[in-house]
Amino acid sequence: MHPAFSVIFFTVLSGAGYGLWFWIGLRCMSGPHPSNFGAWAWIPAWVLGFVLIVGGLLSSTAHLGKPLRSWRAFSQWRTSWLSREGVMAMVTFVPAILTLFFLYKDAPLPESMTLRVVAGLLCLSSLYTIYCTAKIYHSLPTIPEWSNLYVTWSYLFAALASGGTLAALMIGAQMQPAQLHMMIFFAPCILIFGIIKWLYWRDIDTSDSRPSLGSAVGLPDRDISIFERPNTEPNYLNKEMGYRVARKHATKLRNIALVLAVVAPLIGFGLVLMLAKAGHLFTATTGVVYAIAAACCITGMLVERWLFFAEARHTVDRYYNG
Repeated sequence: MHPAFSVIFFTVLSGAGYGLWFWIGLRCMSGPHPSNFGAWAWIPAWVLGFVLIVGGLLSSTAHLGKPLRSWRAFSQWRTSWLSREGVMAMVTFVPAILTLFFLYKDAPLPESMTLRVVAGLLCLSSLYTIYCTAKIYHSLPTIPEWSNLYVTWSYLFAALASGGTLAALMIGAQMQPAQLHMMIFFAPCILIFGIIKWLYWRDIDTSDSRPSLGSAVGLPDRDISIFERPNTEPNYLNKEMGYRVARKHATKLRNIALVLAVVAPLIGFGLVLMLAKAGHLFTATTGVVYAIAAACCITGMLVERWLFFAEARHTVDRYYNG
């Protein structure tokens, strides 16, 4: 499929934003009383998540033929995952804004239980929004690389991994030593994402569920070979559905994506823990390490998402290219 940069930026940025909101909600829901963990320190993280989500949603409109009609997509939520994604993107803002309100008030004791409930809703709605985004692609059987079992899980853990690196960056910027144990949650998500992507790439390399060329032309029991192409000039289907990336380039980009999105953040977290044991907790050095880890992770996610589109081939491509 032709990689549309607007959709790539949308899925990566909004995924990171919702992942960051998930970690904020989880911390507020399951941690000690907000006044004991520095609730104000999470407000900049909330704002960063908001900027990423809104920026991603706005970039997605660049892929639409008529952006002014995008509101009509909300009406098909009963049957369309795209519509459900749009609805959930709006619904998630409700618990997100309420969470921000309680964080701003530093959540006095009578309201702490309300904060936990609202934060729990923020976790669930953020995850379900990411899930809806993944199902847009997973629900298309005509593109085997997208209907793959690993696609939904890779989207979920990509959001949690990128959101986790951003949460770690904001924790470091706010110098919250009590939040160091959050690495216990961030690091496994990054590692699981790397494993899922490796399994996904191995699966699409070793299996191809597209119909045979004979089935594509209505002769499923015949061994068909192409002696003349069905068209002499490239058309829309060739450009959008038959994008090809060389195997050697795909392998190189896969390695780059894993190194940037998985290896670099894990090494960064390891360095922070080593510095913490040495007594250098939340210094300028650790801040730089966090920033590099977050930048590498987001960059790696962009490369991975470009490959997700570039390596996918629609079934109709069988008819044109065999």
